[in-house]
This record gives sequence, structure tokens and C-alpha cells, in this order.
Amino acid sequence: MNDNPERYQDWPIRLEHYIAASRATPFIWGRSDCLHFAFGVVEPLTGRDLIGEMGGSGQYADAREGFSQLEKYFGGNLRGIADAVLRSGRVSFARRGDIVLFEARNLKAYGIIDNTGRQIAARTESGLAFIPVRFAVASWAV
Repeated sequence: MNDNPERYQDWPIRLEHYIAASRATPFIWGRSDCLHFAFGVVEPLTGRDLIGEMGGSGQYADAREGFSQLEKYFGGNLRGIADAVLRSGRVSFARRGDIVLFEARNLKAYGIIDNTGRQIAARTESGLAFIPVRFAVASWAV
């Protein structure tokens, strides 16, 4: 199912609040990691519970288990997870609140385009990070 519902009219405020609230949330594999942060933005912006549709949280407890799940269900392809539930688009057309996959410092992770449209907000093990949008390699419309 990769149909995208309409965003609420006040989605920019909801996006701002989501990112602000996420600053205090610690990184926990399988609960509040990069995937849960990025896919979690869909519900406040549209009402669609993407995390719930994907089976919820807590299906892996560390990086090894997470990548094992990724391999089992999506052939090890991070893009496959988002492709299964969202409509992909060109990175150059990604807008604020959209989910992106970025690559920086030999790391691939999910994030969301922030309210400026110039940075990717991403949950990392050391906290919420902001990466220039030029590091995005794939995007999905929210």
C-alpha cells in the first residue's frame, strides 16, 4: 500500500512540533531509531499510522537484529522498506516533511526534510542531527 493521504492544513506547524519533540527522545534500536523517526512523521502530518501498518515498534533490539530483519523482508535494501509503503519521487522534488534516505560518512539512514527545506533531520545514536539535503539519495512523498 503506497498511496499517500493528504496532509493536514497545519502540517508545517505539526512538522515543527514533531522535530522539536524528537530532540529529547533517545535513540533506541527498534523503537526510536532513524526508521521510526522518519516514518513516524507521517502520522502527525496526515493521520496515517505508518509505523502501525508496518507492525509497530520493538521488532529488533540492536543494529545486528535490525539489519537481519532488513535482509529477511527487503533483501537488505533500505529503499525497499519505504517503497513498500510510500510513493517514491525524485530527490530534487522532495519537499518539507518528506522522507529521504541519505548517505554521509559511509552511513545510509532515513531522515525527513526539515521546515527550512535545506536540511535533513535524522535521529542518530548521538541525538537528532541535521545534514545538508544534498546528501539525500532517495525520497518518498508524505
